[in-house]
Amino acid sequence: MSETTVALTWRRWLFAVAGCVLLWIAQRTVGAQTLPGLWLHVIVGWAAWIAAVRFLLLDTRARRFWIVWLVAAAAAMFIAGTDPMGRTVAIIMTIVFLVFRRYRPYRHMRSGQRARAVLVGLVLIVMLSLRWSFLESNGVNASSSLGLAGNLARYASVSLRLFWLFSVLRLFFGMRLHSLRLRPKLAVTALLIAIVPLVLVVIFAVVTVFGSLGGSRAARGQALLGEWSQLVARDADLAAGHFDTSIDRLVQEGRLSEEDEHPDWLVDLVDRLQSPPSPETLGPDSSATAEAQQPTDSPGLVNVRLGDTAQVEVGSHWTPADTSAYFLLRRELWLLNVHGVGTEQVRIRGHRVTESAVRHLAQLLGCDISFHLGLSTIPDSAAAARDSFAEAMRPAVLQGNLLPDAAIDEGVTNPWNQPRLFGAGLLRVILLAPDGLREQQVIFQLEISLSQLIGEFVRGEYLMNTVLLAALAALALAFLVVEGFALFLGIRITKSVTSSVQALIDGTRRLARGHLDTHITVLTQDEFGDLATSFNEMTVAVKKGREEAIARERLERELQTAREIQERLLPHEIPAVPGFEMYGSSVPSRQVGGDYFDFLVQDDDRVGVAIADVSGKGIPAALLMSNLQASLQGQVIHPSTVAEIVARVNDLLVRSTDSHMFATFFYGVLDRDRGTFTCTNAGHNPPLLRRADGTVEWLERGGLLIGMLPGQRYEQDTVELAPGDVLVLYTDGITEAEGPQEDAEDDHMFGEERLVDVVHASGGHSAARISEAVLRAVTEHAAGVPQSDDITLVVIKRLSES
Repeated sequence: MSETTVALTWRRWLFAVAGCVLLWIAQRTVGAQTLPGLWLHVIVGWAAWIAAVRFLLLDTRARRFWIVWLVAAAAAMFIAGTDPMGRTVAIIMTIVFLVFRRYRPYRHMRSGQRARAVLVGLVLIVMLSLRWSFLESNGVNASSSLGLAGNLARYASVSLRLFWLFSVLRLFFGMRLHSLRLRPKLAVTALLIAIVPLVLVVIFAVVTVFGSLGGSRAARGQALLGEWSQLVARDADLAAGHFDTSIDRLVQEGRLSEEDEHPDWLVDLVDRLQSPPSPETLGPDSSATAEAQQPTDSPGLVNVRLGDTAQVEVGSHWTPADTSAYFLLRRELWLLNVHGVGTEQVRIRGHRVTESAVRHLAQLLGCDISFHLGLSTIPDSAAAARDSFAEAMRPAVLQGNLLPDAAIDEGVTNPWNQPRLFGAGLLRVILLAPDGLREQQVIFQLEISLSQLIGEFVRGEYLMNTVLLAALAALALAFLVVEGFALFLGIRITKSVTSSVQALIDGTRRLARGHLDTHITVLTQDEFGDLATSFNEMTVAVKKGREEAIARERLERELQTAREIQERLLPHEIPAVPGFEMYGSSVPSRQVGGDYFDFLVQDDDRVGVAIADVSGKGIPAALLMSNLQASLQGQVIHPSTVAEIVARVNDLLVRSTDSHMFATFFYGVLDRDRGTFTCTNAGHNPPLLRRADGTVEWLERGGLLIGMLPGQRYEQDTVELAPGDVLVLYTDGITEAEGPQEDAEDDHMFGEERLVDVVHASGGHSAARISEAVLRAVTEHAAGVPQSDDITLVVIKRLSES
């Protein structure tokens, strides 16, 4: 893995991270509730998504296919326009793209970079998932630009979340902890096995208790709100309590008295009660909508048309009837008793739910409460809807605090006194909409600080709560004691493991520095003790192996010296003899032997040819071969016959070497003018003379091998070489080359018969080609069996007369 690849991978990943951070900053500063802000999200989000795609495609297969695949996903959104179906198809195609990734670019990162990638990915998943909102196209003049921008922005946001989710999962499950030391690994293991489950259990218990208490308070709040509604139904006067605004009107034949002051919403409410809207006001799909209406106790949603263009999502239609219920009227929450609907006299009596009433409810519940009225006002006309959209979309909140405002301001900076979400409930309200009355569910949230919650347990009137809290504290203390014991035991075990490992590490380092007498002592009788014993045995074996390696190294040096001597003794040039071709080669074995051949030019017409196989291996064989060459070259300068030269060389070797050192030797002189070859064979493998007509002769005449007995007499033989004749001189490394032995009775040596066959088959070629054919045949016969002896070959061929 090159540094360039690492740097490129890290740079592209940083581009994707920077794009997501900029997108988050744009959401928190500019927002996406205006059309320019929405298009800013499109630009930044798509830039970040493209950077993530370029990172994934850095090392992947079928890159062009996936590029076309993602382009098709983007095209689906542009073709669909404002239809969300195009965005859905594009997200599905993106999921397919992310699922079939192997996330190979993360492999090009270093281990530290991958660890940072996991942490950054988790942070970005949270940043890209919490409190994101985009401008809706169904509450304003829905243009194609707005719908397309919304689809593109949502697609980029979802794609980036999925990218980081799959990246974190891939890195987590493919995580390798090889960069951590053993002690941190054991600490992480203890954290995951012991502490994390305990923390999760505690959190689960706290959340369960907290949620249960909040749920019971929310149910109590719903019950209190229901009791208030029942009191109003019985015409009870709540104005003397905490309801500071009341109404009591009698409507005669749909007309209000002009002398009395009344809220601005009363006329519209009376109109909706007396004359419900016709289905045509809901648009061409009103019949299907009416058929699909849910019961009045269900908060189902339908689309209601405002004028010609503006649309808002409100609850299901409510048929006017006598009721005592909560009404949502012009951003105001009213508790009304409506009586006489459908008659000439309609009485509307009730109270406005103000902050005073909500604060009283908070006192009854013992916690803060807030009503989120949501889309709480809808103008009466399409023009008003277009002009007042921003105001209509702003949520209304009714807040009731348990503590005075001054106490809240003092404790807002103290986390112990900060209100926290405690529970939530739903309140059924009737919404005054332009097309009639509709049902809607309003959410009310309960909040309480930790100090208030615990204070209820220790209040004097709640003695049992105090006893329960003390019991829980005692149980928590017992858990801490057990956890402390487990932590102490874990530390002891960790220390035992790490000390044993450190002893092994120190021992290996001493051994690496050459201290072969290193002995490791581990007091434990576990696997680490067994490992220490094995290590001590290994050090003994390493010491012995080192001694053997030194001996082998000394032998190798000797063999290398012998090989260099042998190479220097062999001829480096082959003399050119008109009318003849000569070629010689020697293939050394793994152990240096004593094969030797040489060409000795005596005059313009005569060339001496020698081949020998010295007994022994290594330096002694190389020295004997060097002695043989020096003796031969010292004798050929004196006019003598071939037999006399061989005899004098034998006497010189006998006097200068030990009796157990000897050599097989063949020497001959090629006379170019006469076309003859005069030779003496001193115990060597008889050379092969293959005549042009295919007959074979063996040159065996000579005497005993040289270097053993002094005063030996040798005979010589002279053969005439006709055009096309081939003379092959060789050592026993050819005929005794071993091949695979498949059968005990099978002759697994190369042998002289195979040599004759090869020379017959290649006799028409040059001397070099004949030599190559013989060597190739020997290699094929060996079939992988190691070469046990040197292979030396000299080929002489008389050329045909032109």
